Amino acid sequence: MEYRLSFCTIIQIKDDLFEVFVDEGVNVDGECAREELEFWTKLRSEPYDLILNCTKSFSYDFRGASEIGKCPFQRRLAVLVYNNVQYSSNSMAIEINMIKMPEKIVQTFSDRDAALAWLAEPFEL
Repeated sequence: MEYRLSFCTIIQIKDDLFEVFVDEGVNVDGECAREELEFWTKLRSEPYDLILNCTKSFSYDFRGASEIGKCPFQRRLAVLVYNNVQYSSNSMAIEINMIKMPEKIVQTFSDRDAALAWLAEPFEL
């Protein structure tokens, strides 16, 4: 199943696993974060995991970085980056998210198969 938001495409890989592709050149802001929260709140009433696939170049403003990923059903996030520029542009959002939502479990990967293997492991708090 594939879903479309104004700034990204979300592909459902399994019942509880989704992959997010943010559009090229997007600045993820507070409006994007609100749209994302509304989407997940309507779609999910059970826990789920995400892969954020950073194949395209995008950025965050402070509000977007601090508000994205607020859905309480999100368990784990695998951030898939392919170079240092992608890592740097996502590290601020990851760090802010971890401060505001310390229960989030986030890991960064440079290999999609490794990210999928991590997400396939049984979830433990």
